[in-house]
Amino acid sequence: MRRKLKNIVIAVFLFLIGANVTFAAIKLNVSIIYKWGIDTGLVLVSELHSIEDVEEDKIAVIEMKNGFRIEVSGKFVDDENAYGPGDLVQISGKIYVNGKEMKDTFFNNLNLIHLDESKTFSYREKSGQLIEVTIVPRMK
Repeated sequence: MRRKLKNIVIAVFLFLIGANVTFAAIKLNVSIIYKWGIDTGLVLVSELHSIEDVEEDKIAVIEMKNGFRIEVSGKFVDDENAYGPGDLVQISGKIYVNGKEMKDTFFNNLNLIHLDESKTFSYREKSGQLIEVTIVPRMK
């Protein structure tokens, strides 16, 4: 009887340990600076800072009141020489201004960033708008 109870306790304990296993996730610190009126000499600036939890195949949407929106995601790049996730993160996403997707932005390129390092992307529109997005990936 005691042996059976001991086996049940061990089985429950192992189940609880297995149920609490979590996979590495990425926390993206995103800073957006949106400037317009650059060509006219009067520069108006909006800023937004956000911390987004991003898991594999999850897209974080960050939207400003002026109609600017980015969709950003990140995933770990596999390192064959390391156990677990590496320190290199691939960032991808899209930029929208007033509901229209901007083509040929920095998100169209392969963007690799090391954990805890900052990278700033700039995109300038023909209409005198400048968008600066700074991303710092961190381990969640």
